[in-house]
Amino acid sequence: LSDGCCTSDIAAAFSISAAYLKKIFMKYSGCGVIKYYNRLRIRVACEYLASGKTVRETSDLLGFSDQNYFSTFFKRITGKSPTQYKKGDKL
Repeated sequence: LSDGCCTSDIAAAFSISAAYLKKIFMKYSGCGVIKYYNRLRIRVACEYLASGKTVRETSDLLGFSDQNYFSTFFKRITGKSPTQYKKGDKL
C-alpha cells in the first residue's frame, strides 16, 4: 500500500483531491492518512497475536508479503517485536 495509490483512491471515492483529503484527515484525526492506516493495521495485528495467531498467520492476514518485513514494521511502530508482544510484553 503506497501513499500515492491509497490516498488517491480514497480521495477519488469521495470526489475530492488527494491534497484536500490529507488536509481534512489531518484536521480531524491529528495524523496523516497512511499513518492512521498503519496504526489500524498494528491494532488489528495486536488483536490477532493476542488471540493466539502466529506471527506468520498475522502477517499473512494483514497482507504482508514477507513475515520479516511485518516484524520490522510492527517493531518500528510499537517498539516491540511481534514475538515480544505474544510473550506478554504488551504495549
